[in-house]
Amino acid sequence: MELTMLKKLARTLGLATLLLSATTQALPIVQADAFTAGDNKAVLETSTGLVWMDFGITVTKDYTSDMLFTNLVKNLGTTYKGWRLASEAEVTHLWFSLFGSQGIPVSTSNPDEYSLQDWDGVLLPRFQDIADVFGYTFDGLSYINPTGEEGASIEFLNKAAIAHFYTASGKLGSFIFLTPHSGAGVNISNAWLTVNDAFPREIAYGAMLVKDTSVPEPSTFILLSLGLLGLGIARRATK
Repeated sequence: MELTMLKKLARTLGLATLLLSATTQALPIVQADAFTAGDNKAVLETSTGLVWMDFGITVTKDYTSDMLFTNLVKNLGTTYKGWRLASEAEVTHLWFSLFGSQGIPVSTSNPDEYSLQDWDGVLLPRFQDIADVFGYTFDGLSYINPTGEEGASIEFLNKAAIAHFYTASGKLGSFIFLTPHSGAGVNISNAWLTVNDAFPREIAYGAMLVKDTSVPEPSTFILLSLGLLGLGIARRATK
């Protein structure tokens, strides 16, 4: 009887592992905590173990300065202790983890710039799922244009998720989600990864902040449990 129950439990855990594996492959990020337990202000990238801060945490609507991203980076040790600015390689890995071959180079002149657009006027389910986990900076998007005049594209964009990082060569890179405003007449969703100083005066200065974690993924615990159960069943079967 006991051996039968152990076998049933093993099969149940095996099914749970398969389901978890399928979920992880579908979306390689899960909600995580940034500051306190249960705050869900971060994202765990399951393939690397990196924890990414939600896009909306570091952004500001203070239009008095266009150097807020630089100031944030300088004060990481105090304002966001334990966090660091992600490298270009880490950001690029995240992009391909999320979008795979769907994200294509914008042009041969910018081989490190990728974009993904939905021209059908309906959000790609995967795109929306990713945006929901990472969060948004704020409704609409305001900016300082090259002439120094404050502008706004709120009439075109419903939500924006923008975070910046520095490339290996020291340029400003951007990781961007844009979703259309329902009444704007522009029904295109966009995701961009650009490393060529795009939006150098962008006010939505969220930052691609990460921290390393040694916490095992949920599947690790399940596989460990399966291993222990297997050993137990094998020992009982030989008695």
